[in-house]
Amino acid sequence: MLMDSERCSWYQPSSLEELQSLLKCPDANNGVRMKLVVGNTGMGYYKELEPYDRYIDLRYIPELSTIRKIKMETLSSDIATVLLAAGSFVHTITGTMHEKLTLEEFLKRPPLDSKSVLLSVRIPNCESIEEDGKLLFETYRAAPRPLGNALPHLNAAFLAEVSCSKSSSGNVLNSCQLAFGAFGTKHAIRAKKVEEFLTGKLLTTAVLYGATKLLKATVLPEDGTPNPAYRSSLAVGFLFDFLGQLVDSNPNGWLNGNGGLSMFEDAKSKEKHDNLDHVKFPTLLSSSKGEAVYVDDIPSPGNCLYGAFIYSTKPFARVKGIKFNSKSLPVGVTSLISFKDIPKGGQNIGSIFVFGPEPLFAEELTQYAGEPIAFVLADTQKHADIAAKLAVVDYDLENLEPPILTVEEALERSSLFEIPPMLYPKQVGDLSKGMAEADHKILSAEIKLGSQYYFYMENQTALALPDEDNCMVVYSSSQCPENAQVAIAKCLGVPEHNVRVLTRRVGGGFGGKAMKAMPVATACALAAHKLQRPVRIYMNRKTDMVIAGGRHPMKITYSVGFKSNGKITALHLDILINAGITLDCSPLMPKAIVGALKKYDWVLYHLI
Repeated sequence: MLMDSERCSWYQPSSLEELQSLLKCPDANNGVRMKLVVGNTGMGYYKELEPYDRYIDLRYIPELSTIRKIKMETLSSDIATVLLAAGSFVHTITGTMHEKLTLEEFLKRPPLDSKSVLLSVRIPNCESIEEDGKLLFETYRAAPRPLGNALPHLNAAFLAEVSCSKSSSGNVLNSCQLAFGAFGTKHAIRAKKVEEFLTGKLLTTAVLYGATKLLKATVLPEDGTPNPAYRSSLAVGFLFDFLGQLVDSNPNGWLNGNGGLSMFEDAKSKEKHDNLDHVKFPTLLSSSKGEAVYVDDIPSPGNCLYGAFIYSTKPFARVKGIKFNSKSLPVGVTSLISFKDIPKGGQNIGSIFVFGPEPLFAEELTQYAGEPIAFVLADTQKHADIAAKLAVVDYDLENLEPPILTVEEALERSSLFEIPPMLYPKQVGDLSKGMAEADHKILSAEIKLGSQYYFYMENQTALALPDEDNCMVVYSSSQCPENAQVAIAKCLGVPEHNVRVLTRRVGGGFGGKAMKAMPVATACALAAHKLQRPVRIYMNRKTDMVIAGGRHPMKITYSVGFKSNGKITALHLDILINAGITLDCSPLMPKAIVGALKKYDWVLYHLI
């Protein structure tokens, strides 16, 4: 088929013969620029904008779109590296000339020109040479986030034949093919020197160390490659992971190509295998390789909306309304969720703890700066963030008392939370006696401790999916998913068993994703419930810091008595803890502080 225009021609040959005739036509040697096309890679990913005179679409040639036979079940790494480790061969045609090469030879050549076609790739049928040998094949890849089209820092594929040593306990590496790619070189390579070093050797810790040391000198990114040391270290780590499992273990227990265990292996071998960290704790290996999936890595479902919080900039004010500058508002903004959208039977609850709940949204009055007022939804996270930033909140401060902003003001106005009796610290010993025994004293000194932000790597994030029968599935980066489940159920007015909160892993928390992750998940669930569409959020760092806040600021007045050798004999503490507007976990703080001090060897000395 031929499609012609004034600018270019588009051909769709249906056989190799038609393709060859197009490639060897006289125009090809008269300055006519030709491009072979399969899909949209050139224009879509690499953004190749150079025009051509003739485009040849290869999709309708059966020989170029058929896989006749393949022995490996999965190819989980970049294809060139995988095929190189498998010892593949390639078949090319240039005009009427056919040529068969090893993939290694092919990669060392210049790229194919517009008159050449890669006709086929043949993967040999690998069989063990030794009678008791086992074939192992593994692929590895490390890439930056987010998942998707991220090009790898390094990929690797290893093929090895291993058998039990006949002269001693352990495993012998009969042969191996180690391929590495994408580390800052023109093409994937075989680590030939490392292969030669390992072939025929009994696998021991010393041999493994020697191989990794040699590999460091082999995988060398070219000048100008970002993070060269990291890429080289990845290569060493991948090889160590592949061979480390075989040091002092029984290869008969390993299944070809999977690195799994045979059900017939002996108990001793299984026990050794179970002691391997990457088997016992698989998440450690996936996290270190950058393959662990966090909430934000989960692909967005179809029809998904993205949310952003509109929060109060006034510590104590009436909210009269929210307006947007319609001229600047992104097109994809769809909805605004507030406390008015909580369903009948639900409650304005964003988080919950043993000391009580906290509201999801401010109602008539904002109680503190940073309190969520509404949740704006858009077609992308960027549009939602822009809309939240453009929101103008109309406040009214008339006839309202000034807000309490410091612990000193709270003390003056008797605005204090009561600590439950079972959590109130108890005096230890006799303070007066301890002071009398002291050689030195510091009386009524003050320390002020500011707040610290948690600063986790992964910002607050959640994904809510409406499910059948009035149920909700929420993926939350939360340290307390069980509390999040209760908060979401109470907010939506549904039984707790209608809500599933899934937390596979948290990208850092340090306490900041205990209480503060709950309203993030609850807001997404409320919006998803109302709109019956998936809703997710990945909070930007500024909003995260404003809403999540930080650890408790404190003002401490202390008196201490101590001996000349530094031994403390008495300590009196008055601690004012800035708990903020709600209790959350604040009543636990005094007991935790004094509990830590009690670990000191007071002997006959005294603490209050």
